[in-house]
Amino acid sequence: MLSIDDEGKYQYGSTIYGIGLLDEERGYGTKGDILFHIKQDFNRSGSYYSDYYYDYEKPYLVEQVTKVITTKVWSVIK
Repeated sequence: MLSIDDEGKYQYGSTIYGIGLLDEERGYGTKGDILFHIKQDFNRSGSYYSDYYYDYEKPYLVEQVTKVITTKVWSVIK
């Protein structure tokens, strides 16, 4: 999964990789479930008219969590 925040000349983003065992029968994909996920942040500079220059950070382990957000709202009294 790739995401990039575009701020003109400077852009910031990250990529999440799923790591698993290679399915040798198919020659691609993973055998079974993904074992773990790693995320790598990066920034790039340049423009559409020139080359981009990338700077990668050290990858780190991540996990997917479900976040529940509750809010208070006003409703009409009948």
